[in-house]
Amino acid sequence: MKESGENLAGKPGRLTLFQSLTYSVGTLGANLITQTIVLWAIYYYAPAGEGGLTIYAPIAALGFAMAFGRIIDSIADPLVGYWSDKTKSKCGRRIPFVLFGNLPLVLFFIALWYPR
Repeated sequence: MKESGENLAGKPGRLTLFQSLTYSVGTLGANLITQTIVLWAIYYYAPAGEGGLTIYAPIAALGFAMAFGRIIDSIADPLVGYWSDKTKSKCGRRIPFVLFGNLPLVLFFIALWYPR
């Protein structure tokens, strides 16, 4: 059994650069999607104002809303993780959350792109 502080090769110490990069590549897809959504949300809600475009929110309000969402995530994610870890159902621990969370997720994602 590996001791605390051992890397993947079983040697004590820090991770190699390759190991660090391979760990971080796992979040690349999720971060790309998040950043794309943020940029497009800014484009739709606070355009540059040229050509008679309607500005729905000041850029500072959008930044505050996105930061507030991340703060709520930092509180809610561990709570939901704990809840799902303790869930006992015939489908398993995670399936009920996926089943019942998909519809609200899809509806809110669609509503994001209709600012009016």
